[in-house]
Order: sequence, then C-alpha cells, then structure tokens
Amino acid sequence: MAKFILCFFYLGNMRILFAVNSNGLGHATRCVPLIEESLKYNHEVYILSDYRALSFLKNEFKKKIKKYFQLKDYSLQNRLFTNKKLSLNKFLIYFPVYLNEIRKEHVKFVEIQKKYKFERIVSDLRLGIYDTAIPSYLITHLIRVPLKNIKLTSDVTERAFYILKSKFKKILIPDFEEESLSGDLAHNFRFFRKEDYVYLGILSMTKKKQSKKKIDYFFSISGLEPVRTIFEKKIFSSLDKIKNKKIVIALGKPESKLVKKTSNLEIYGFLDKDKQSKMMNRAELVITMSGYTTLMDLAELEKKALLIPTKGQPEQEYLAKYHFEQGNFYYKAQDKINIPEDLDKAMEFSGYKTSRKTKSSLKKFMKIIHKG
Repeated sequence: MAKFILCFFYLGNMRILFAVNSNGLGHATRCVPLIEESLKYNHEVYILSDYRALSFLKNEFKKKIKKYFQLKDYSLQNRLFTNKKLSLNKFLIYFPVYLNEIRKEHVKFVEIQKKYKFERIVSDLRLGIYDTAIPSYLITHLIRVPLKNIKLTSDVTERAFYILKSKFKKILIPDFEEESLSGDLAHNFRFFRKEDYVYLGILSMTKKKQSKKKIDYFFSISGLEPVRTIFEKKIFSSLDKIKNKKIVIALGKPESKLVKKTSNLEIYGFLDKDKQSKMMNRAELVITMSGYTTLMDLAELEKKALLIPTKGQPEQEYLAKYHFEQGNFYYKAQDKINIPEDLDKAMEFSGYKTSRKTKSSLKKFMKIIHKG
C-alpha cells in the first residue's frame, strides 16, 4: 500500500538520468535493478553510457527508456588497467589526462542538461555527470584504491573522491557497513564524514531461484579488451582437461549472437539478465573475474566461485585476495590457472552468505531519490 501511495505521488513527476561507466559490464548490470525500480514508480528514465555497457542497457530496456545518450567514456581505464603491471610513472602521467577528460565530459553534459532538465542524476562512476543545482548521486565502492608499490595511494584516491564529492549530494556505496564485500576499498575512511555517504547494500540483477537442471561449471567471461580475450583463450585451452562435467560459458560480448551446444558444453556470445541469472542459479561453481558486481551477484545467490582477478587491475586483485583471506572464495592469478585442480579447491570454500539482499537496497535507494 505504501509503495502504491509513493508511486501515485511521484507519477510522471521526475526525470531521472542514469549515467553508467562502460569499464566492463559490471557498472551497467548493477544499475539494472535501480533502473527497474525507478520505472516501477513511473519515473521518466534516461540512460547515458558508452560501448558494450550502452549496448547491454539498450538490449535490456529497449523502449522503456525515454532516451539513450552515448557519451565517450574515459581513456584512462584502457591506458592504465591493461595486462601489464601498473607503474607509478604511468599513474602520474595519465592522472592529469583523466581529470581533463572528466572536465570535458561535464562540459558536454551541461549542454544535454540544458535541453532535458533532469531532476535527479544517478552517476555510476561517471564523475563529470552531475548538476550541483539538483540532487546528484555518485555510485561507487572504489574509493580507497590500493595500487601495488605506490605508497599511500589509498589516502590519495580517497582524498580525490572527497574533493569530487562536493559536486554530488551524496555517495551511494553498494555494500554493507559491517561484514563488507569491498573491504578497505569503501571502509575505514580518513577524510569522509558519515554524512557524505550511505551504504545501500548489495545491488544485483540476479534473482535466486531453485533449478532441477544443474550444471557443474559456469564460466562467465567479461572485462576490457584485450584482457577479456586473453582470459577467454586461457579458459578454452583448458576445457579438454575437464571430464564428465556439464559446462556453460558466457563470453560477455553483447554484440555477438554466437550459440554453440554439445552434449556437455554450451557456449553463448552473451546472456541477457534472465539467462545469466538462470545459469548462475543452476551452477554448482561459478568461474569468473573478481569484479565487484560479480561478487554482489555471488552474494545474492550465495554461490561458490573460483575468482580470477583481471591482471593489472588492483581492485580485482585486492578483492580476490581479501575474500580468500575471509574464507569466502578461492582465487588464482590469470596466468597461473591450473584446471581442473583449481576447480576442486574452489568447491571447498563456503561463498559469501548474507540475508540482506538487493530488495532491501532498492527500498533504501528509492527513499533517498524521493527525498532528494
């Protein structure tokens, strides 16, 4: 009844823009439940993104969205986070470039905002998409970034976000305050005050369902190129070592229509939200990169997993090690995968268990959006 009253009160009353980072598909998939919930309240929803993330969101929502905007994403994520080791020199050289790209992004967005006059802005790590005149919210869990061999970077990156925070009403962190998924990436702050941020809880587009048709291993491949393709080749080169098991592989390429099926192997170029959720529910073990959104999906479904951090991405390397130390998931570096032995070891770990699911996070999100 309360939801109906809220829906009636806000019927057609707000134009909400979701600006989504295109670094892999994780930012897009975790925004799916937020967009769905906003549509349930009959808000006028717009989406701004780029590359595969934009293709994914267009395929997911089609004409339900008022308008899609394509705005080029940051080049830094391609320049820094490759399969090569991140150096201090590389970080310092490209950081000013990153800041300049954020500035240019904001200039372009101002022109869009003049025309469409959005009343709420939800920016998932698109740092130049904000309007200080209206409630603008930044979604991120990646605040204190621990770069290897670069001292105090956690403090430096938190300080940078603290400065950027002035452009946003509040930072929305998709995690819990206690028993966290992100560890120190979004906890133990030095500069942020409690009024600067809110822990929303996990955001996952997957839904837990019981399935009689089980599969042994579900390989979910994703990420930026060329690392995604390197990971794909590594997996395919190991398949002949897995005997008498049912295997499903999703390549994470929205533009691909590839489908291949044999008696014990299914390969898909891409799986939409419902099919991805179905496969994860059926899987006894999920083999995936240790992206944060993937961890939220695993938590939502309470699944076991073998985590393979993307080489060169400090966030994924930290998260994989953190959850290994917590006893949640087994992990292995991409160039050291040993299949099938690593699959057996991963089955010995319990997975991340929580009774707090996406449903409660959405209630908190809508309360924040409506309050403004």
